Amino acid sequence: MRFFKTIVIISLPFIAGVASAKCLPDKDKSPECRYEKGDSWCAQNDNKNPYAYSDSCLSKSTKKNKKPPADISGLKALRQNMNYSEARKIIIDAGWQGNNTRWQDVSQYGQDNDIYHNNGWHEVQSCAGTGTSPCRFEFHDIHNNMLVVITEGECSDEGKCDPGVSSWSLE
Repeated sequence: MRFFKTIVIISLPFIAGVASAKCLPDKDKSPECRYEKGDSWCAQNDNKNPYAYSDSCLSKSTKKNKKPPADISGLKALRQNMNYSEARKIIIDAGWQGNNTRWQDVSQYGQDNDIYHNNGWHEVQSCAGTGTSPCRFEFHDIHNNMLVVITEGECSDEGKCDPGVSSWSLE
């Protein structure tokens, strides 16, 4: 466990201004939180940790960057080659929400257009027009973790289609 010395620096131009800082060993740990006015104090009082960082800025950036891991316990029933409609129900029932694509961003022609408009699966991001016709669908959880589902299978008729799931992953 690493201990940090907390220092109080009074900025003379702002007599009422008091800043709390931590002395750290890395110069570029969080450049936006550097408190260069405190470097000399840190260097004199803690030669192993010569760089000063704003304590409040560090705590904000640490809280902001910590994202809980995705809860995938509700996704155990996902299987390769199952129909996307079945997989979608499992994903939504597990609390995930689709990353909806705006209708203006959907191709006027092609499988992604058919899936978006005919099936109402607005989480479709794109489909390839060749090969196995893979499509990418995106979902997010409450912590903004992203689940990506890839399907394969061509929609042959105009109307609803239900491609098979080829893979899924967290990004």
